[in-house]
Amino acid sequence: RRDMDILYHFYLEVSVNKAAAELDLSYTTVHDRHMFFRERIAGYLDSNFRKLSGELEIDESYFGGKRKGNVGVEH
Repeated sequence: RRDMDILYHFYLEVSVNKAAAELDLSYTTVHDRHMFFRERIAGYLDSNFRKLSGELEIDESYFGGKRKGNVGVEH
């Protein structure tokens, strides 16, 4: 139950200090669990999302910015 409460505060992005105070736990306890959650998330992401590892090439792409003039605008 304690870990679920800490995980809920972690999910809500509540600071360790505030979560420790609200749950009446020590800073060290909450901090250690947050670090554990982060390590598990990082391990999951590392093992499941290797698709974009290595060399990546993107050609002729345009991202963001303002359009200049009336390029591509229909009247």
